Amino acid sequence: MEDQYHLLIIDGRPAAETTSLDVALESDLVLVSTGTTIDDLEPSLELVRELIKKGIDKDKITFIVAKSPSDSEGIKAQETIRAWGFNVLNSIIPFKTSYGNALDLGRALNETSFKSLNLIVKNMIEEVHDIINS
Repeated sequence: MEDQYHLLIIDGRPAAETTSLDVALESDLVLVSTGTTIDDLEPSLELVRELIKKGIDKDKITFIVAKSPSDSEGIKAQETIRAWGFNVLNSIIPFKTSYGNALDLGRALNETSFKSLNLIVKNMIEEVHDIINS
């Protein structure tokens, strides 16, 4: 598959089951999306710890904060993740109905009706691109 594609995105379930582990082992980058509350952060941390325990290099793992109710909550979540010793994207995806609407219509996250929301996602995509190509 390496020869056919430059980038493959697999949206897995939020648990370190066999399939997730197999995909993570073959990946150059493992992105873990999480919300801002401790109820969101702790299961994500457990997933990452389980992946590391099963052989995934910690440096291949990067968190992204999504569905943030505010910038301050997103920043607080990023600080928590960094305090745990993990990488986290600078981008924060806010909780906006338009993102859900786009996904419900089969569109990508950067295909909302709002340029400002699309720009947030574009910046996140560029950040991931920079990590992959560094």
